[in-house]
Amino acid sequence: MALAQASMQAQQHAAARRAGALAAPARLRAPARRPRCAPRAAAAGAGAGPDWRWRAPDWRALQRRVPTAAREAERSALVNEEVVYFIFQLELDAQLQRALNYTAYEAAQKIRAKRETVDLAIRQMQERKSDSAAGAGGEQAGAAIASIDLTSEGLQLRGELQRAVEEERYADAAKYRDLLAELEKRSKQAAAAASEWRSAAPLLRLGQRVVHRGSGYRGAVVGWDAACCEDEEWVERSGAGKLEGGLKQPFYHVLVDVRDWAFDATQPPVAYVAQELLAAPELTDDGTSWGEVYGEDELQHPYSYVLFLGADARGDLVPCRQMRDKYGAPRRDVRRPGTEEEEEGEEGGGGAGGGGGDAGGQGPGGPKIPGIDMSSLM
Repeated sequence: MALAQASMQAQQHAAARRAGALAAPARLRAPARRPRCAPRAAAAGAGAGPDWRWRAPDWRALQRRVPTAAREAERSALVNEEVVYFIFQLELDAQLQRALNYTAYEAAQKIRAKRETVDLAIRQMQERKSDSAAGAGGEQAGAAIASIDLTSEGLQLRGELQRAVEEERYADAAKYRDLLAELEKRSKQAAAAASEWRSAAPLLRLGQRVVHRGSGYRGAVVGWDAACCEDEEWVERSGAGKLEGGLKQPFYHVLVDVRDWAFDATQPPVAYVAQELLAAPELTDDGTSWGEVYGEDELQHPYSYVLFLGADARGDLVPCRQMRDKYGAPRRDVRRPGTEEEEEGEEGGGGAGGGGGDAGGQGPGGPKIPGIDMSSLM
């Protein structure tokens, strides 16, 4: 009898839920969805392609509809090569600084030789990219790609010049000075040729979390090109030439979440994606954050721990200083609500000892460690 009554009650509850008369239990209730946002018109001159119409993509539904092979059509060996070279540069620079700190000059010379080998490989890769970009978007696009390489080379030469002066190798310092002067001349020429193209700035920034509009895979931006720099085979496979904006629009380097692509032991998931195919919650009238729309689930990728310092309060990733220098991107601080007021209170309070905000090794910029410039890590 009790079993029959329980069954009857279950049927009544199910019918009531279907009629909307009874809400699901609180612990089983799905989180409230944000209303889909109205589109925000793209900024004037913000790149080629159609207007960005933001609708928060249901990435799970998209992935179920799109076959795995089609979802990974934008996998790019070229972009993965560029990202890996950049990681090599970071590691070799750290090794070189460590060797100089311990006055291990022979080891430093060997590390410099390895760095020069990597730099040569990068220049060769940039030449290939410049040729492809010139074919896709004109000479200005090729010059824009080349100018990024010149900036990286300039930073390296200035570091070598400083070390040569500190070690009193004045002949080497004079050589680096002359190379810098020649590089600055080339850099001005490249900047003039690229000025028209660079007036159309990318809409997305380094570290921004994105979702592919058609395939549903998630990722984070680690770079971009002013125009498509891939070869014809990749363009044909990915269908980039059939896009509304074509090849003359920004193409982003995207670290794809490993859970969204099939495992490949030979190449981590790195995509090359046209601007019109990427969606980001921030492109709305009210500036919605990634965390508000998709939650606080972290990006899973083997490169993320090297290229990013962590996540900000909006759910996007914080790029390392060297990555910002490569693309000339400014530092962007995003704090959780209320932290600014707390910091102001610490600075003004001073406490009984009169130490202000620096008491206990803390200051306006965060923790301080004697002998280490923490700003260099941000």
